[in-house]
Order: sequence, then C-alpha cells, then structure tokens
Amino acid sequence: MAILKSVGGAPGLKMVVRRQLNTIPGLKEGQVRPDCATCQDLYRCIIKEMIPPGALAMLTPLIDGIFSGNETLSGFLAGSLVSRVRAMIFLQHMH
Repeated sequence: MAILKSVGGAPGLKMVVRRQLNTIPGLKEGQVRPDCATCQDLYRCIIKEMIPPGALAMLTPLIDGIFSGNETLSGFLAGSLVSRVRAMIFLQHMH
C-alpha cells in the first residue's frame, strides 16, 4: 500500500502541467518554455517516497532467509506471490 500512496503524487504532476498550460501565456502555441523545475521537484518527491517501500520489499526476503531458513523463506515467497497476484487482479478491476 505504501507504493500506491507514493505513486498517488503522480496526479499532482498532471495538475502542475495543466496549471502551467492555463496560466503561462504562449505555452500552448510553443512560444514560451514551460517551468520544468516544478515538475522535476515533484518527480524527486515521488521517487523519495518510493525508496522505503522498495527497500522493504527487497530486504524482507533476505532477512527472512538468513534468520528463519529455507523452508520459511519458501513459504514467505509463495504467500507473497499469491497475495500480489490477487492484488493485481483487484487493482485491474478498479479501472
């Protein structure tokens, strides 16, 4: 869920672009360059928010395998795979 929350900032980028198109005269016609710094700052924030969930997803199996053994790691990975497939199907039906 943390990844979904961090990607939730992406619509903010769309709003920034739309606001620039409506407020900067000559931007639609290509006479003026857009303010790219605002969009880049928003991208940086979104990427920074995605670091902890990504690290958690990568480190959890490693730590589980080291401290619990192969059988526990196999069960953990199988359970993760099944739950992710179900979540993917659910999220596809939301759109």
